[in-house]
Amino acid sequence: MTTNEMEQSSSLPHQILIDEILIRLPVKSLCRFKSVSKFWSSVISSSQFTRAHLRYRKQFSSDSTLVFFEHHKNSWLLDYGAYDDDDAIINIKPFDFRDRNNESPGDLASLGQNLNTHSNEVKAALLGSSCGLVSFIVDNGDSVFLCNPVLNLCRKISTPRPFRKWEVILHGFGYVSSIDDFKLVLGLRGRSKDLDPMMYVFSLRDNDWKMIQGGDQFQVISKCNVDRGGILVSECLHWWTTPVQHNDDDGRIFAFDLLHEVFEEVIPIPEKVGSMVRSLFCLRGSSGLCTLGGCLCFSFFRTYDNMEVWMLKQYGKTNSWLRVYNICIPSSHPFNFSKCFGLTKTGKFLIWCCDGAFDYYIFLADPKQSHPNVTLIGDFGSSDARIIDYIQSLVSPMSFENRTSQERRGTGNM
Repeated sequence: MTTNEMEQSSSLPHQILIDEILIRLPVKSLCRFKSVSKFWSSVISSSQFTRAHLRYRKQFSSDSTLVFFEHHKNSWLLDYGAYDDDDAIINIKPFDFRDRNNESPGDLASLGQNLNTHSNEVKAALLGSSCGLVSFIVDNGDSVFLCNPVLNLCRKISTPRPFRKWEVILHGFGYVSSIDDFKLVLGLRGRSKDLDPMMYVFSLRDNDWKMIQGGDQFQVISKCNVDRGGILVSECLHWWTTPVQHNDDDGRIFAFDLLHEVFEEVIPIPEKVGSMVRSLFCLRGSSGLCTLGGCLCFSFFRTYDNMEVWMLKQYGKTNSWLRVYNICIPSSHPFNFSKCFGLTKTGKFLIWCCDGAFDYYIFLADPKQSHPNVTLIGDFGSSDARIIDYIQSLVSPMSFENRTSQERRGTGNM
C-alpha cells in the first residue's frame, strides 16, 4: 500500500490527527515523524502548525517547566516539572557542577555547545528566550546568534556596527504577537564621554537593524547602573536601574514596549523595600527582577536566611505590588543575592542564590507551607551561570527567511 493509500484509508480524519494527536507530541517526536510521509512532513513544517503547537505547549504541556542555562560553555535544559510530585522532592539528587566530569547531572539534559563561537578565544553571553528561541551575543559585539537548541538550529546575525568603542548596557529579546515578529534590543553606552548612547532594535521579520532614539528615558538609563538582562512581561522588556551617585532615589524599573519601540517608566517598587533592593543591586549588580506566572516580580534577602518575593499582580497598577512569598532558606552560609524563576504548576519555584563566599546554588521552594520546604537542586561552586525560562518549540530561527510576502502579512500568531 502506498503512502497516499494509507492516508486515504486512515480511519482518522486529517484534522483530528493534527488537532488531537500531533499537536500533543514533543518536538523531538515531531521531528522524527516528519519522515513518515510527505503529508506529515508538510503539516509539521507549516507555520500554522508551528503556532498551534506552541500555543498548546504553553497552555497544557510540562514543557513550560523548563529552564535553559549555560554553564562551563555548555547548554543545559532542566525539567523541574516532576518537582510537583512530593515524592520527587524527597528523592531529588542535587547536581554538583564542581565536578567537571559530571556530564548529565540530576534532571538535566545536555544540549551541548550550540555556538561555534564557544571557544577559549571567543565567548557568547545569553540575551534571552522567547517561544523556543534563545539569543546570544558574542562578547566582542560583532555578532548575535538566534538558536533553537532542541532543533539544533542556529542563525548568525551581524550587529549593526563594531562595538569596540561602546559597551552594551542593556539587552533583551522577545516575541510580538500582534505583528508575528521577534525583536532583539541592544542599548549601548560610549566608553568615552564624547560618544552618545545609542539604541538598536533588530526585527527578525524584516531581517534588519534600526537605530532608535529611545527618548529621555534612555538618556536617563545610560547614566545609571543597569541590570542588563531585560525581563519579558506583557511583550515589554524590563530593566532595573539605580543612579551611579548615591542619593534618595532607590531605583526605578523601565519598560521597553517591543511593539511601539518606546520606553515607559513602570511604577516604583514599594518605598519600604526600595533601599534594600538598591543595596542588593550595588553588591551584586543585579536587582533580583524576575517573572513568575507571567507577572513581574522582584526578590531579595531581608536577612541572610530570609527571602521575600514581591509581585506586580496587575500590570501597570500602582497599588498592586504585593509580597507574595516570605521564604526561610536553611544554610550555614549567608546569602546576599537571589533571583526567582521556574514556577511549577502547583506553585513551587526555583531560587538562584549566591552566598558570601560567591558560591552559587539553586533551591526549590514550596511557599504554600507555613514553614516552607526548601530543597537544594544544584551546586555550581564558584562558577556563575545564566538562567532563563524556556519552552520547547518548532520555531526556527531561519523561518522568516523562507516566508513569502503574503505569509509575512498573514494573521495568526504564537
